[in-house]
Amino acid sequence: MKLINVLFVIMIFKSNCKSQSSISDLLKYNSLSNRIVEGKRIEINQIRINNGYSNWDGLQFVWIKIPINDISFTIQDVAKSIEPRKELSNYEQLQDIVIINGGFYDENKMYDGLVQISKIKKSDFKDWEQGGFLLQSNKKIMILPISYYKNINRANCDYILQSKPIVVDNGKNVIFSNSDTRANRIGIGFDMLGNLLIAIAYNDNGYAISLYELGELLRTKQINTDTFLALDGGPNVSLYIPGLNNFFVGTRNKTYIANILHIKNN
Repeated sequence: MKLINVLFVIMIFKSNCKSQSSISDLLKYNSLSNRIVEGKRIEINQIRINNGYSNWDGLQFVWIKIPINDISFTIQDVAKSIEPRKELSNYEQLQDIVIINGGFYDENKMYDGLVQISKIKKSDFKDWEQGGFLLQSNKKIMILPISYYKNINRANCDYILQSKPIVVDNGKNVIFSNSDTRANRIGIGFDMLGNLLIAIAYNDNGYAISLYELGELLRTKQINTDTFLALDGGPNVSLYIPGLNNFFVGTRNKTYIANILHIKNN
């Protein structure tokens, strides 16, 4: 692998206080360290909530920013139950920067929504009321809302993944209420500077963060998100950085993974 400059930001919030905390409170404490690992310069940010704050206790939130130039993504079929912390590394490919779990599946463990791999359609489009597409055309990575489906030229797309919902659009949280339950979450998008953004929130108890809370975190100045598309959440949330041998996973047990995304150096 090529040499990678990694900016590793760890935010650790500890308190014996049991009062309720706001989203912005989670971003107050940070320590910075610079490390040289391998490949491309990426920025890694991590929040860990320990010792107190009953409404956030156990939360881990990680976001990664990767300069968009000279990167691409691929989709790989998995379609089986794996233990992500032990087995995700088995799927590592040359030039991988980050590997994450991908899209949804239905009760029959078939892809739920449009998936296209190496220009071959693996499953059909679903006319959901919300959501969008992560796609790659001519090595350009894009996220488009579901309303753009008829404008997508699939013949020009190497990879397409339909998922839901879009959490942030044009810098705004488009999850308008905090009515959904907390769960482990993961997704992909872009910040306002055009960097690729990957974020994962998880808790050992499975109740990490609501979609609304995720949107509020992502739109803060520290993260500065432009667009963010959620991927399959719950126990499946998995993020692996091969060059660091770092795993961030939602479960230590086996869980069914439909597919994974490889973010790669070109």
